[in-house]
Amino acid sequence: MASCCFPSSDHCVFCDVTTEKGFNIVYEDNDLIAFHDRAPGAKSHILIIPRKHVGTVKDLGRQHRDLCKQSFIVVLKPLMCKNLSFSQYFLG
Repeated sequence: MASCCFPSSDHCVFCDVTTEKGFNIVYEDNDLIAFHDRAPGAKSHILIIPRKHVGTVKDLGRQHRDLCKQSFIVVLKPLMCKNLSFSQYFLG
């Protein structure tokens, strides 16, 4: 389960990602968790989030550099194994 730094009164849905809560988890390690979006904007829409709470992308700093690199590796590895070109997928 993703840990949350929010007090219980300020609930963040991403800090409680579990299969028991209905999330379709496709990858997880000590730092990241990836799951299918419940309201997909594409045929395959997977979210990759850190286990430690980060409020928004604007809250990312130098201390998150390795985490960002790791998330790109997690997302690119399966795409590269399928020999997809960069024009065949969207990262955002």
